[in-house]
Amino acid sequence: DFKYLTVLPPLNVQIASEPAAINSEGNSTVTAYVKDASGFPVPEADVSFFASNGTLSPITGTTDMNGAATSIFTAPLTLEPVNVTLSATASKTDYANGASQNTITVHPKILALKLAAPSEPVFSGENSTITFQVTHDSEPIPNATVTISSDTGGNFSAEEATTDSTGTSEFIFTAPQTTLPITVNATLTVKAAKSGYASNLLSIIVPVKPKILS
Repeated sequence: DFKYLTVLPPLNVQIASEPAAINSEGNSTVTAYVKDASGFPVPEADVSFFASNGTLSPITGTTDMNGAATSIFTAPLTLEPVNVTLSATASKTDYANGASQNTITVHPKILALKLAAPSEPVFSGENSTITFQVTHDSEPIPNATVTISSDTGGNFSAEEATTDSTGTSEFIFTAPQTTLPITVNATLTVKAAKSGYASNLLSIIVPVKPKILS
């Protein structure tokens, strides 16, 4: 007796994401392209999507006349860059299953800080207004928590502030007492933080001049 082995033609799968790099909790369109061994699109193939992190919706689909099936990938919340593996498998009667994978890069949403202070030095014991704005992708970030510190002492109207709807707020810095007959540079460091975003630091130098009795 002879036994015949049926060799099924394979399905070739390619997977692509657009865009190929997104921010934390952002979306990307994932497309699986299914072709036969001759490179022709295969319609009505069943496709299953998988992600090593984050979510895909839908997780199954059927290829169209162009051999394409799509899903929407939603990136996970991350505070550091992470690579996510996206996979797709395809099946259809009279074909051998095919599979492919690709990588999408997910970047954290990093807060940006802008600081402003008077350009003129402040005298020892006097006040200077430090204004700041917190943004992400040029959009203001409200309700961000901002803290401030000084490497040379002095006092602040508050050591913590919350941004308003325009992403801004301010601190009043009271310069430290100094008896040195020279200008001292006070480095003020501001940190911005908010849930879902990577925090950021920025420093500004405020020159402090001693009060000299005439």
